Amino acid sequence: MSNENKSQVGHACEANSTGAVGERTSVNKSQREVGGPRRNEHGKTTMESQILAKLKQYSRWSFLQLLKSDIRCYPNLLHAVFHLGFYAALFYRISHLLYKKKLSFPGLIFQLLSQITTGAEISRKAEIGPYLGVLHPSGIHIGPKARIGAWLRICENCSIIHGYGDSTGPLLGDHIFLTAGSKIFGDVVVGDNVEVGLNSVVTKDVMPNSTVFGVPARIVSKFKRQRNT
Repeated sequence: MSNENKSQVGHACEANSTGAVGERTSVNKSQREVGGPRRNEHGKTTMESQILAKLKQYSRWSFLQLLKSDIRCYPNLLHAVFHLGFYAALFYRISHLLYKKKLSFPGLIFQLLSQITTGAEISRKAEIGPYLGVLHPSGIHIGPKARIGAWLRICENCSIIHGYGDSTGPLLGDHIFLTAGSKIFGDVVVGDNVEVGLNSVVTKDVMPNSTVFGVPARIVSKFKRQRNT
């Protein structure tokens, strides 16, 4: 078969393959490597730019504001005090604050303290917005390159981590719900209002207002929902 025919067959196979979450409409190599189309001249998608803008706003919140927002994830203060997930969020907030103040080693101590006492390994370098709700902390892993918006809900044995050699990690919008065992892996962007099903693995971008499920995760439903803030 000639090189020209091989090229045509390859493009036909790519065009007919079933897309995973956040499927791309183009098949050229350069776009696949940077995450497909929908990118502006700066290399960012509209969705990505919107999430980064909100993260910049959240970064201005004080430690006390973030702590109060995390408490609001529970019915009342007493409920938060007796919920192990609250302490996973608390230790993360302290470790991240110390890290931002160039006190990396003390921050690491609180990161390890969280891992030992709650079972959640949340990197002090991760960027997580307000209203962090750790429902069941056991086995949670959030890597150092993760960037996450507000109102994250995360259950046991979930991971949000970058891949080997990735310059950036997962970028998540607001109102993300990760059910037990779900994973978000690599340099991916997950839009607002996304629910990830049990034991699903997200390896490609997810558009807003979606429920995804499977390995690899695929969109199983779309919805329009007004979230409480």
